[in-house]
Amino acid sequence: MFKNFFEGWCFKHQNKNCTVSVISGISNSNAFIQIITDQNSYNINFPKSQFTKGEYIKVGNSIFSFDGIKLDIDTKDLNVHGEILYNNSALLKSDIMGPFQFLPMICRHGIISMHHELRGQLKKTSDVLFQKVMYGFKVMTLTKNVP
Repeated sequence: MFKNFFEGWCFKHQNKNCTVSVISGISNSNAFIQIITDQNSYNINFPKSQFTKGEYIKVGNSIFSFDGIKLDIDTKDLNVHGEILYNNSALLKSDIMGPFQFLPMICRHGIISMHHELRGQLKKTSDVLFQKVMYGFKVMTLTKNVP
C-alpha cells in the first residue's frame, strides 16, 4: 500500500429542493464517511478494520453498492439513517479519463453512472435530510502518493 493514499466513492443525490452527497472511503489512517448537504458537511471517521470492499463497500454499519446506499450512523454528534435505491443507471461506454487513463497519474477517476433514478430517504436525527429523490450519479476516485 502507498504511504499516503485515499480511495473513495462519491454518491450524489439531487432533487428540486436539495443535494446530498455521501462519500465513503479509506485512507492510510482511517476509513470514513463524509456527508455534504446544501447547508453543512459532516465527516465521520472509523477504524480501518470497519472498512470492507467486495461486491459492496461497507464502512461501519453503512453499505454502499451499485444498487444504492444504506446509512446507519450513530455517533455522539450525528445520527443519520435511511436508504436510497438506484434504478436505470446510465453507464458510460468508455473511461472518463479518456487517453489520460494510459498515463501514470497520481489521481484516477472512474464514473460509474452519470444519471440514474433514485428513491428512498435519509433522516438526520428526527429531520428528513433527503427524500423524493429525482436523480444522481456515482464516481470513484483513487489517489496515491498524496503529499
